[in-house]
Formats: sequence, C-alpha cells, structure tokens
Amino acid sequence: MAEGHGLAVVLEDAAEWLRYGWGVDIFSAATKGNFGKVRFILRRRPEMAVVRDEDCETALHKAAGNGWEDIARLLLSAEAEVDAVNSKGHTALHRAARGHRGVVEILLDAGAAVDARSSKYHTPLHSAAARGRKRVAELLVARGADVNAKDKCGRGLLHVIASEGQREVGEVLVAYGADVHGRCGRGEMALHVAAREGHEDVVELLVENGAEVEAKDNEGATALHNAAQGGHKEIVEYLVAKGADVNMRNGKGHTSLHRAAGKQEAIVEFLLGCGVEVDAESGKGHTALHRAAARGKKEIVRLLLEAGADAGVKDKWGRTVMDAAVAEKQAEVIELLGAQGERKSEVLSTKS
Repeated sequence: MAEGHGLAVVLEDAAEWLRYGWGVDIFSAATKGNFGKVRFILRRRPEMAVVRDEDCETALHKAAGNGWEDIARLLLSAEAEVDAVNSKGHTALHRAARGHRGVVEILLDAGAAVDARSSKYHTPLHSAAARGRKRVAELLVARGADVNAKDKCGRGLLHVIASEGQREVGEVLVAYGADVHGRCGRGEMALHVAAREGHEDVVELLVENGAEVEAKDNEGATALHNAAQGGHKEIVEYLVAKGADVNMRNGKGHTSLHRAAGKQEAIVEFLLGCGVEVDAESGKGHTALHRAAARGKKEIVRLLLEAGADAGVKDKWGRTVMDAAVAEKQAEVIELLGAQGERKSEVLSTKS
C-alpha cells in the first residue's frame, strides 16, 4: 500500500514536471491564477511563499490584487506574510480592497491589519472608497476599519469619495460615523471637494448629514464658490436653496459671481436672479464685470450690464472695465462696452 502510494506521488511529480518545467516564477503564476503551478513551486521551494520581486511584492500581493482566492489560501497555508508591504507600503489587503471581497475576507480571517498604512498613509478602506467598492467597504468597516482615517495630506475617506463621486461608499462611511466636518490640510471639508468636482449626489449626501453649507476653507472659499467656478449649475442651485449666501466673500474678496464671471454664463444668469451684488468689489477693487471683460466673455459682460453693472468702477490701480478689456485685447468686449458707453451718453444728453 505504501509502495503504491509512493509510486502515485512519483508519477504525480513527474506529470507536474512535464507540465510546469523547471521554472519557479511564482509571481507570474499567482498573477495569472495558475493554482497548479503555484502549488508545484511551493512543493519544491516552500520559501517562495515569502520571496519578493523587484517591487518588494510577494506572490500574495499578486494573488490578492487579481482576486485569486484559492491561491491566497494556499500561500497563507505556506506561511506567506499576511502583512508584508511592497515598495509603496501596500499590503495584500490594500490590493484586494480594490474590488475582491472574497480575498479581503480571507486575509482578514488570517489576521491582516485592517488599518495598515501605506507610505502615503492610505488604508485598505481608502483603496475601496476611491473605486466605489461598497461591499468591500462594508466588510472592512464591519471588521473595525477607521472611517475617519486620513492620508498624508490630511484627506479623510469622505474627501476621497467626494473627489471620485462615490456616493454609495459615502453612505456606508456616514452610517459608521464618518465626520462630515473633517478638514484636510487645505482646510477643505468633503463638501468643498464634491462641489468643485461636480458630484451633486455626494453634495446632497453630505448636506443631508449635517455638512455646513457656508463653511470656508483656508482661502475663505465656500462650496458655493467652488461650484460656481466649476460651472456646476445644479449644485449652485441646490446650495442656494439650502441657504448658501450668494454674497459671501472669500479671502480675496470674491463672491460666487466673481468666480462664475470668468466663464460660467448660465451660473451668472442664475446668480443675478438671486439678489447677488452685481458691483461687489474684490480686495483689488475688481468687479465681476472686470473679470468677464478681461476674459473676453462677451455674453457675460452683456448679462452684467443688463443687470445694472457699472462699467465705470475703477480697481485699486484706477483701471476701469474698458481698461481691462483693452489690456487683454478683447475686441468684441471693447466694441460692446463702447456701444454701451455711447448709449449711456445719448440717454444723458436727452435728459439734459
């Protein structure tokens, strides 16, 4: 019986030799999901479970990143280091969290650190959040992942989902206590980020969960400033409906109208209907009309003039709106302003 068993092992080994040859490239085998070859290599060279490639990655990183559950189990049974880090500080769990829930569970059951930090201080939950992997995120937070973990730049997980537009993961984070008021190194809340990037559904999620609509970042900008400059009209409308002050100024004295006047015609038109101060001056004395004229935005200039904007306002250097248009060689705006000036002169002469 023993002899028969021994013969079977020899024959099996011989078959595997013929099939897999002499190669010991466990990294390629783990990447491609070749379970048989990984097992064959480990039988011959058990130490390959912990060997690293040129990026300091182990075969477990490769298997985890590609979702190969059976290979992950095999490598762990061969004493692969569950929290080994690559050259970027990523563990296998960081890799699996990009979208392979089954592997995430296997690694956590094997004792993987749920809040392992990369060289940029990203946790596996950052990996899941950025890619919108809701089910992975749910598993990680259920296993104790920190929903308020911040990266090296001070960006929290809500900042990540705000940047990438991942509302579903945001719902998970908020449900587990993520701080909607948390700020990154620039003083931005997630709401500022979502408004700038144009993710209306994330803006709504954050506001519905208590984010302060008029909170300012380190430069004094509100979410409304960001949405207005980015051309996100639906977000502008939503924020105004939620009480955002259209005349709030940032650190440079700009209102949302200043921010929009450079290129966002539809938003300028909306703000003009909301009681915005059309001639509000920035710290340098510029009005929205100065900005639109310098950028050559003829239709915005027309809208502002029709709303009563004063083309004669001078900035701190004594330059008028016409001066701004001339300096930037905006021919169409110069023509429009000239015609406006002529009409104004005609009206005045008629009255006199």
